[in-house]
Amino acid sequence: MPVKVLIIDDVAANRIVLKVKIAAASYEVFQAGSATEALDIAQRETPDIFVVSTELDGQCSTDLIRTLCAAPDHIPANVIALSERACPQTRVKFMQAGVLDVLTKPLCEELFLARLRSVSRHRHEREDLALTSDTADALGFDEAARPFAARGRVRALDPGTDTDRSMLQAMVAHTRHNFGFCASGAKGDVAVEKGEPDVMLVVIADDENEAGLTQLAELRLADTTRHARLIAVLNDPGTALAGRALDVGADDVMGRAALPEEVDIRINTQLHSKQDEDGLRRRLQNSIEAAITDPLTGLYNRRYALSALGRLIETVTRDGGTLAVMVADLDHFKLVNDTYGHSAGDIALKCVADQLRDTLGSGAIVSRLGGEEFLIVLPKADSHAARLAADLLRLKVRDTDIFVPGRNEPIHVTISIGVTVAQASGRDARPSVEVLLGEADQALYHSKSDGRDTVRFNHSSAA
Repeated sequence: MPVKVLIIDDVAANRIVLKVKIAAASYEVFQAGSATEALDIAQRETPDIFVVSTELDGQCSTDLIRTLCAAPDHIPANVIALSERACPQTRVKFMQAGVLDVLTKPLCEELFLARLRSVSRHRHEREDLALTSDTADALGFDEAARPFAARGRVRALDPGTDTDRSMLQAMVAHTRHNFGFCASGAKGDVAVEKGEPDVMLVVIADDENEAGLTQLAELRLADTTRHARLIAVLNDPGTALAGRALDVGADDVMGRAALPEEVDIRINTQLHSKQDEDGLRRRLQNSIEAAITDPLTGLYNRRYALSALGRLIETVTRDGGTLAVMVADLDHFKLVNDTYGHSAGDIALKCVADQLRDTLGSGAIVSRLGGEEFLIVLPKADSHAARLAADLLRLKVRDTDIFVPGRNEPIHVTISIGVTVAQASGRDARPSVEVLLGEADQALYHSKSDGRDTVRFNHSSAA
């Protein structure tokens, strides 16, 4: 769907000129000649972006802007104000009311359209995150709302001159944020301490604008700064250079001579947006982890493990190599529940799960199939490596002290393990997930039959 833009101006000629420019860029455009008409269209059409004249019928439009920004479905930074005389004080006044920026007429068309593209891009990115987070909410993975942290990590890309360093330090001196300088590497990576910055300031000089624009583009892609909010600092933020900065990766632009109040608003706006999106990413990550994780043990769940095993079988079939599959089962686990209670049984399962995961490391797939049964997949493991791993797991579990409520002395459990190893054979047929699980289960049966606390192999499979 096209992005919707509402133009609010009491001069019809202004609205027509703007509509032509905006519609030519493939936006869906609506027009309003008064505050009343604007609010009616806003409620009916839910525009994505508002372009508002700073004066309507001879009156300041700040009240209308505050109303638009207070709407329940409002996403920050989607109101752009247009003014005949945007002095620094006017800019601050309207930014305090909630606008992203105040552009001066006659408009720099490159900057104006770049502002529209920037707002559209951020809205789409946030809506994508919000969509997945809404799914997480529906599944019960939502987390409690976090208060807005007023103090953020603001960093400036070292501009290379004492004059520019002093200018940047003076810009942020009145803010409450943690500020410092950092240098960029060969590919735009930034050496930062203790995590990525929240907001980065990048000075772009008029005589070195191409180098500055390249730095912005590299920062937008670099691992250490790709989620940071980038603000370009220019001699004149109302030119086509500002538009180019927005197009290559800047989230906002401001002038070197910006008032302290404007600097504070711009940094806080970007910081708020960054923290909001970070929260959405955390919720998305939590939902992904919850979807593939067993809630009791923290291991992978059955669905994920079987899917991953299927992919590994395809890899062995295509590229060759080996793959070890183990099914492990705690011995006489019913006695633990009957003797010490189900809460003690849960504690035992968690302890065993920790031992399995910590012993094998990140290269293995360790999952809980259900009850006291576990599935372990070791990519690239041959029979010898699988034997060593299985024996080590068996001993680790047997020697683990498990402390349960109501007992001063630890309890102990043992584990039986059945193993099968798939190996590329050049045959057309390949084993399925069910075949490998069946072979490992058969080996587990022999392990149980031979007295438990043992490891047994089934060598019949080949990929």
